Amino acid sequence: MAAHQGGTAHRQGTAPHDDATHHHDDAHHDDAHDDDATRGRADPTATAQENAHPAHPGADGANTENPVQVLVLEHDPTDPLLRLGGWLTEAGARITVCRPYAGDPIPPDLGGFDALISMGGAMGARDDDRAPWLPATRALLASAVRSATPTIGICLGGQLLAAATGGTVRRGTDGREIGAYLTAKRDAAMSDPLFADLPMTPDVMQYHDDVVSTLPAGAVLLLSSTGYPYQAWRQGPAAWGLQFHIETAADHVREWARAEGLPLTGRLGPALDDAEEAIGEVWRDFTHRFVALARDRHRPRRLLPVVAIDE
Repeated sequence: MAAHQGGTAHRQGTAPHDDATHHHDDAHHDDAHDDDATRGRADPTATAQENAHPAHPGADGANTENPVQVLVLEHDPTDPLLRLGGWLTEAGARITVCRPYAGDPIPPDLGGFDALISMGGAMGARDDDRAPWLPATRALLASAVRSATPTIGICLGGQLLAAATGGTVRRGTDGREIGAYLTAKRDAAMSDPLFADLPMTPDVMQYHDDVVSTLPAGAVLLLSSTGYPYQAWRQGPAAWGLQFHIETAADHVREWARAEGLPLTGRLGPALDDAEEAIGEVWRDFTHRFVALARDRHRPRRLLPVVAIDE
């Protein structure tokens, strides 16, 4: 994700909690990166272990005695989980946050984790010189696709997911997407385990310059828009890339825009508040389905006892 004026920025916010308020974007191309997003502060000294979120009584009877272990890759202190963190924990997930910018190593594999979420950052999907942990990130995402580990990539995270498996990321030729937007379900979404129950035109919040321009081979397009077609897609049976933000509140996006001197009108006006309300319902339920899917995929199957039948 590249930042504001220089690449695909994806927004998140401050600390990896629901009340954080900051931002930034996803993939960024080879050009110099202008004005990196620096809104929001997570604790850069905390380790992944210290940032593990405790299990939380889940919604819909989630089993918290054996919580779903979710690894979150936070690539930039300005792009944490925000509201998404609360949605995950209320569904019965235990979150471990890995902050490579603060020195946390990217795990070589997903041993001990049931699911993976890759957030955004001010760097681009191929800015390895700027963020030397990105090759390891792409390798971990590719491994998650191969192993069918439930995975979500948000903005930069989605662009990294695509780049890791043969897709391409570039600067959007039709300009930036910032503010409230509608997306539209494609036919394949109707049978997707996460997207089937979404409304036909789900609200999203955008803040990016770079886009996925070519999906990886075999990827399934799930959401599109009139601006950039690849808004959400699935890779393999259990990895999803999102070009937009589901974790942000309206104030988070406006804070990013205000820092760039953008007028808080149009898509940054009342429409953004309406989107926040819709997102709080639609994408919260989406997050709960993701946790349930991760739980089901790793739950031991019960074998029925063999009963002898007398003839």
